[in-house]
Amino acid sequence: MTPVGVILTGGASSRMGRDKATLVVDGEPMVSRVAARLHQGGCPDVVCIGGDEGPLRALGFEVLADRWPGQGPLGGLLSAMTALVADRLVVVACDMPDLEVATVAALLAAPPADVAVANAGRREPLCARWSSTAQAAVTAAFDSGERSMLAALRSIAEQGGTVIEVDVPASSVRNVNRPEDLGG
Repeated sequence: MTPVGVILTGGASSRMGRDKATLVVDGEPMVSRVAARLHQGGCPDVVCIGGDEGPLRALGFEVLADRWPGQGPLGGLLSAMTALVADRLVVVACDMPDLEVATVAALLAAPPADVAVANAGRREPLCARWSSTAQAAVTAAFDSGERSMLAALRSIAEQGGTVIEVDVPASSVRNVNRPEDLGG
């Protein structure tokens, strides 16, 4: 089955002071930059989860509602897992404007696992390939009150699932959270 690229666009962007997904970086909205890398890296279909649907649709994106708004990226991940029929989701935060095509390709080429997570000196669960086999463990973690993506990874491993790390350049998973982060 073909992998689907998922961009988490539902965050509050409180530190940025405006919607990060549509923030223009080098002449292009961040969400468009991320989507292009996902597509070029091997995800022919890319959808957004959450966020302001109007501007995202105006940019040409399919937008699916976050079933658990305000519950962090784990809620967005679970929204994607429950709404999409795919055996692999490459899930990326919208605020990674320097995501590299090679990072997406490496996640997709990694050996079979419940989760293949980008590692740039530390795990970056907001840039990972999530298998449909991880959905039960993600659901259980979420239902128990967990909202941390890293804790969800630990929960998968504790339940006997496989979480592998894929080494990527730190620049590829750089987050832009505040206006001063735009300087690169």
